[in-house]
Amino acid sequence: MEEVLRETAAGVLIKVQVLPRSSYSGIVGLQNGVVKIKLSAPPLEGRANEECVQIIAKSLRVSKGDVEIVAGHKGRSKTILLHGIDGRMFAGFFKSDGKFEADGK
Repeated sequence: MEEVLRETAAGVLIKVQVLPRSSYSGIVGLQNGVVKIKLSAPPLEGRANEECVQIIAKSLRVSKGDVEIVAGHKGRSKTILLHGIDGRMFAGFFKSDGKFEADGK
């Protein structure tokens, strides 16, 4: 989990790999040191970035204002800053096999 996230004074930085134009939208899980997220939106005019923020906020039960893309606005690899969440809280959303668990148990 350490390679996926880094705690800072502002919150938690996570590495994300997005897959735009997917058949469904949602967090897939942890793969190869990143959080994989499928997006149905195309990577045009910021639509995929908007959907990425929405998916993360809804899945982690935080406001969209607490999810900030700090790097990778034009690519599939992104760095996301999660305000108001700590590393342990974030890690609680993933099973031991790396799959995302929406209820955070």
